[in-house]
Amino acid sequence: MAVVAQQAREITGGTCAHRWTQTREAIEAMQALWANAILASIAPGHRAALQALGEAGADAAAVMLTSESEAAALAELEQLAQQAL
Repeated sequence: MAVVAQQAREITGGTCAHRWTQTREAIEAMQALWANAILASIAPGHRAALQALGEAGADAAAVMLTSESEAAALAELEQLAQQAL
């Protein structure tokens, strides 16, 4: 298992000698990104809820798509955008 972890680290540009420094840097980057995040879960298409989140300071939204193909996912995104905007 350790060999696999080392290989994965090397593939992604990490080095064994600096793994703790790289881990700390990654954690610090995530903390900075999430420091002022507002997270909420709402049903797609609820315009009032999305507007309230925007007024609360949210500047992005994440959606979970149920489509498997690229074309179907794009159609689903389009439909969600029309419902929300």
